[in-house]
Amino acid sequence: MSALHRNNVHIRGAGKRAMVFAHGFGCDQHVWRNVAPSFEGKFSTILFDHVGAGRSDLAAYSSDKYSTPHGYAQDVVELGLELNIENAIFVGHSNSAMIGALASIKAPGMFGDLVLVTPSPRYIDDRDYIGGFTADQMAEQLKSLDDDFVGWSHRMAPLIMGNADRPELSQKLVENFVRTDPTIAKETARTIFLSDNRKELPLISARSLIMQCRDDILAPAAVGKYLERQIPNSELIFMRARGHCPHMSAPGDTIAAIHDFVAASRNTVVTRAKPGDDAADDGADPAIKRARQERRRTARTMKERQFLEDSLLRRAGELRMHLGRYDMYAVSLQRMLGASPAHDESEHRLTIGTRGAAIIRLMEERGIQREFIEQFAAIEAELRTVLARQEIASNNGAALNALRIASSDGRIRAPAKPRDWYDHDNASEAEIRTFIDEMDRDVLKVVSLYVRLANCATAIRRAIKR
Repeated sequence: MSALHRNNVHIRGAGKRAMVFAHGFGCDQHVWRNVAPSFEGKFSTILFDHVGAGRSDLAAYSSDKYSTPHGYAQDVVELGLELNIENAIFVGHSNSAMIGALASIKAPGMFGDLVLVTPSPRYIDDRDYIGGFTADQMAEQLKSLDDDFVGWSHRMAPLIMGNADRPELSQKLVENFVRTDPTIAKETARTIFLSDNRKELPLISARSLIMQCRDDILAPAAVGKYLERQIPNSELIFMRARGHCPHMSAPGDTIAAIHDFVAASRNTVVTRAKPGDDAADDGADPAIKRARQERRRTARTMKERQFLEDSLLRRAGELRMHLGRYDMYAVSLQRMLGASPAHDESEHRLTIGTRGAAIIRLMEERGIQREFIEQFAAIEAELRTVLARQEIASNNGAALNALRIASSDGRIRAPAKPRDWYDHDNASEAEIRTFIDEMDRDVLKVVSLYVRLANCATAIRRAIKR
């Protein structure tokens, strides 16, 4: 069978060099519709659907072949061979980032550059490796997906998309998910979330860009840093975009990052002085020299402030991620106590700030021992203290609505509340450092709380079984 037919390949653009775009789990090639056209003027853009997704040939799907990412990577290699691709650019989102990396190892020379958008070689924590989920959390996720794929899609899409102030993005992701054949989606999820491609990373020879986003529940910052250490010729950038899908939520930033990467010369080392360097100032008019020096001082100050603000945003992302983990444990406890699957309209409105009362009511109805109810109530009281301190208005589990981040420049805006959480225009550097310290304390507190919640849930489960 032709790979072009099997993978529903579409080719546009007139450039000599190919740029291949690969979509992530539960989606198809249309997720690149706001990104790929920007490169058609200089590249031949190639979009396709993985087997089992979009308009691919579903008859070509095999549970055995696609039980590992290598099956999908082999499809990419076959597609490249059929199109005579050499030294191409592979742009892969999420699991497709690793698929492209594996394909570049299988067919050296086919891809000269890899653009890895929110990638992860392993999603489960392993000793010193932080993947984002514990083994128990991942098992719970996969069970939830198996039991109720549509409900799982509605619950997880807002957390994956990570832009709670733009619910239409989460809705698009849900629509993508539910269009996928449920049986194939469940098998694909296991292939992705249980895979471990860490040992292949040092074998990647292509120049690689790792694109990391804030508030990414599937690929936390530690994953990006790990990839940068393990992939020999790699570069890590932290984008202003939030969530796991920047090509959908921030296509402009995504285009700019890819453009800068592919436009860079691979072997050029700049040795000449550039305008504004000290060497370039020699012989300049004293007034011009002073102006240049002042611009450099201002630039350094702005860079230092930007670094602090970026640090604060990363802390906010970590807090959001851990709140999401807390809420996953809370949802698990809620289901264990007999609550219906949380995908109907009323359950959707439950948030991390209000779910506790519903769980306490369920425990009382089930006749759970008072000591467990009191343990849970104490955990929830401490959680509410964190939420109140950070002024977090939660939606669908763990959204930091108190952080008003403008889509145009990604900077924090002060919430429209009596007491501002953070005043971007007026906060001093000392105040920003204080905010960072407070955020660090709250991150550690929430980690402690969801560990205690997990232990409490385990004790309740044992009590119910008895």
